Amino acid sequence: MDLNDPKRKRYYPPRRPTEVFMAKLAAAIQDYREWTGLSQRELGERIGLEHSSVSKLEKGQRMPSMWILENLARAGVITIFISKSGTQIKAVKSEQNKSPDHQPAPGGPGASSGVRPLPGGSA
Repeated sequence: MDLNDPKRKRYYPPRRPTEVFMAKLAAAIQDYREWTGLSQRELGERIGLEHSSVSKLEKGQRMPSMWILENLARAGVITIFISKSGTQIKAVKSEQNKSPDHQPAPGGPGASSGVRPLPGGSA
C-alpha cells in the first residue's frame, strides 16, 4: 500500500525528511507485523523493546535510535536502502519470519504456503 494513501490506517502526511523516514519505518513495521501475525509484545521481545515502544514506532511517535534500527534489521524485520534518490525502508516478508501459529487470511500473503518456525528457537 502506498504510504501517502489516505485510506491507510495510520496516515500521517510527512513534512520534513525525518517525518518521511519515520512514516516509512512505521509502515514497514506495521506491514511486517501484519505479515507475520506477531503482536507488538512478541515483536518487542524479538528486538529488545517494550511493546509500548513498538507501538510508538508504528505510530511514528518515536524517533528510532541506531540501536533500534540495527535490531530491527538483524531480526529480519526491515531492510534499509539509502541512496541519492532517498531512503527506502521495507518490511522483510519471508516465510521464515512468520509466527508458527499465524493463520493468514484466505487469499492473503502466504495463504498457499506452509508456515515454518523461526530458525534457532520458538516464536
